[in-house]
Amino acid sequence: MLTTRFIQIARRSQIPAVALLVAGWLLLLLAGYVAGRLVTDAAPAWDARIGAAIHGTRGTPLTHAMQAISALGSPVVLDTVFISVITFLLVQRRVQDVRFLALASSGAVLLERLLKQLVDRPRPAGTHLVSAHGPSWPSGHASSTLALYGALLILALADRRERGHESRRVLRALIAAGAALVVLIGLSRIYLGVHNPSDVTAGWIISGTWLTMLTVITRHPQRWCRKGRLTGAEGPGTTSPGQRQRNAHLAAFPPIVPSHT
Repeated sequence: MLTTRFIQIARRSQIPAVALLVAGWLLLLLAGYVAGRLVTDAAPAWDARIGAAIHGTRGTPLTHAMQAISALGSPVVLDTVFISVITFLLVQRRVQDVRFLALASSGAVLLERLLKQLVDRPRPAGTHLVSAHGPSWPSGHASSTLALYGALLILALADRRERGHESRRVLRALIAAGAALVVLIGLSRIYLGVHNPSDVTAGWIISGTWLTMLTVITRHPQRWCRKGRLTGAEGPGTTSPGQRQRNAHLAAFPPIVPSHT
């Protein structure tokens, strides 16, 4: 997997965590732009076939349901959820969780908005059952919901482990519910005619990659170190000034776990 390979190379190179996050974000921006231009120019036939198949299921009751599901990924709802959760975490003094959630959501939103302007793919032709403005690639609903709800799911799972509630049935239910919500919101955008299937898929891939990268780096900084020093230290029990400086960079991203203080 590209993300895993990138992190392995960075680990061997002893790249600071902050620099790694910035580099990974920029690589995602570049990859998203290239993929967006290729898809826009190629206009793949599977986009039209899948879209037509989904549009063929349209009916009044289902349309109302899809409009309601799509609203769960609207900026108003997402902003309300984000502000409410951030406020709750700040009251609980869970600063590390606030940092993680803010980076996950803002990083994905910025990627999506820049890619929309850079790729400038038009909305699909046909009947739009809801109003939509701006370019189509990638889907903002798909990208933003995966980033926000995915980050919330990660924090919820970490909180349950911290409290000693590790029931596999409950964990699977939480994961299934989160995945179903994200998938349904993405499908609703295709059903309503405002996005191509490739727009939604791109939103999922971009945000999913960003969230994976952010989780690995900020939640598990100990993987970048060994016995109090960075992997590849000069000798047993030694820590060079350069290594101490890199360790200080790592300290900027402590493990994101519930801090009930």
